[in-house]
Amino acid sequence: ELEHAVRVARVSEQFFTILGLPASAGELRVDAGGQPSAVISFTVAEQHKSASDLVGRTLSIGDRTVLIAGVAPRHFRGLQVGRECDVWLALPPGGAARGDRRLSLIARVPRAADRERADADLQRVSDELATQYPTTNRGSFLDPTAARRISLRPYSHLDPTANTQAI
Repeated sequence: ELEHAVRVARVSEQFFTILGLPASAGELRVDAGGQPSAVISFTVAEQHKSASDLVGRTLSIGDRTVLIAGVAPRHFRGLQVGRECDVWLALPPGGAARGDRRLSLIARVPRAADRERADADLQRVSDELATQYPTTNRGSFLDPTAARRISLRPYSHLDPTANTQAI
């Protein structure tokens, strides 16, 4: 078991599939057929044993014990610049709480024409959410009373050496 503080990110079961990242060891999955499982960073794996030796062992986080299903690629430490991650776990059942501002959405949109359609769809969803949830779907740093918008932005934070496919 790992016995020090780790930075944890909660992600969907499709997180690593969408990113197209290869595993350093094991499988990049945060739910092993209903059994709570985790992906750990290569850095954490190196600090404790070789990456392949940790796959299949358990990790205690708070009062939970999860199976280590895989080890992320060497240079992948998460998607948020300046906030490296050590462990990825599945989102809790039912997802994030309504109004939780810590949730980020990512998607793979391969072509420019698809991006235009995706952006239009996101604007429609933003409008629907603003209507359906006027209290929790309000507020931003710039304007606390404005309806929150979902926007499509290109993302290129992934280290090219951590990915075998173009994103």
